Amino acid sequence: MAPGSPRLAPKPQRPRAYVIRLPGVFVGPNGHKEKGSFQTIVMALNADHAWDVAIQHDAWTTLPFEVKDVQIFPMNPLVTNGSDQTH
Repeated sequence: MAPGSPRLAPKPQRPRAYVIRLPGVFVGPNGHKEKGSFQTIVMALNADHAWDVAIQHDAWTTLPFEVKDVQIFPMNPLVTNGSDQTH
C-alpha cells in the first residue's frame, strides 16, 4: 500500500449455513445396533466455527445412507458471475 493511501476496512464476514455429517452407530427401534450417519446444519463464519457450533448442537438428523468420514461443507456454495473470473 502506498504511503498516505486510505486503508479500507476488511469486508466483514457474514454467517452462512454449514452442513456437518458424522459417521456413527445407533440403536434402532428393534434394539439392535444399526449403522447410521448423522447430520446437522448450523450457522457459522467458517468451517472451523461450524464444527465448534455443531458439537454443542443437540438437533441431529439420522441420514438414510452411510457417511465414512466427518464432512463439513457450506449448505449453499458461493456463486460468482462471469465478470469476476479471470480468463
